[in-house]
Amino acid sequence: SACLQRRTYNSFFEWVFPDFLPLLAPCLRLWAPNPSAAHPIMKFLCELVHNKNQRIVFDCSSANGILLFREASACIVAYGNYLSSIQIPNNNSEVAWTNKFRGVMLILKVMERTFKGNYVNFGVFQLYGDRALQDAIQTSMSLISGTSTEDILSFPKLAKVYYSFVLVLCQSHIEMVVSMDSQSFARILLSLQQGLKSSDTAITTDCASSLDIILSWRINAKPRKAQLAQQYDQHMAEQPQIIPSLLSQLLDTIVFEECPNQWSMSRPLLCLIILSGDGFNQAKQQIISSVSESVQDKIQSAFDGLMRDVNNTLEGKNRDVFTQKMTVFRQEVKTILV
Repeated sequence: SACLQRRTYNSFFEWVFPDFLPLLAPCLRLWAPNPSAAHPIMKFLCELVHNKNQRIVFDCSSANGILLFREASACIVAYGNYLSSIQIPNNNSEVAWTNKFRGVMLILKVMERTFKGNYVNFGVFQLYGDRALQDAIQTSMSLISGTSTEDILSFPKLAKVYYSFVLVLCQSHIEMVVSMDSQSFARILLSLQQGLKSSDTAITTDCASSLDIILSWRINAKPRKAQLAQQYDQHMAEQPQIIPSLLSQLLDTIVFEECPNQWSMSRPLLCLIILSGDGFNQAKQQIISSVSESVQDKIQSAFDGLMRDVNNTLEGKNRDVFTQKMTVFRQEVKTILV
């Protein structure tokens, strides 16, 4: 609480770096098996990288933001490698949380806060061949791959941090997400699909926003990104059911369930309609056939109105038209099904 201002934060940073901060990673390697020692270190790191009140503002000629992230990356790798190597029995949630999943949450929170902090020029790492960013992301993804979505959702604190991390990862480094191996890429998409079923509106909003970024990237991919777009298509070819499944799920949610974050849900839905080709017509027919015959024609008419004057682009005006029509569509369907 004493370092909420730029002046006090800089004074504290100059005190801990470079004399003390580089000691954190070796301490984590040594004390990783002891949560009572490792967790306070990670909580301190979470606080140190948190740019609350815009307190982390280094001079334009300063490399402190990059140096801070390098130390954070070293800590993430040191502790993350240990957490990836241990197996925790699922029959005791308290033990699992203390010995593993709380550590996973803290690592993802550090990553999320550094990505959101806006004090690190991440392009420098690739430009100069520094693996700090790549190692931190790979370690985080290794932890995610080793944790089932069911386990993530069973711990609300972990779930919120995980989905917030995925969102900021997509916002800041979407091309790194696309360039992942197909298994990791599918893991993210499937976890987002599971997250859309959550009762927590914040989680479903983060999931919808992440999907929108991932799907929009492919639709808007420039010719110079042809190789990366080909890799994206390969990911999707290995998971051919994901687009139709997501499309059906979002439509069901919007048509049959309460949807307090309708605006957020409509963003990836338009992307899915564009990418699915004839899949939208199939999903639409499934919904129509699931209701009483007496109202099927009315539901069909509501669907026709939804897509009227909407084209297959993600231009701002077209998105706005679709969102407005989605509101009208939901109201019509709700009235028909009452």
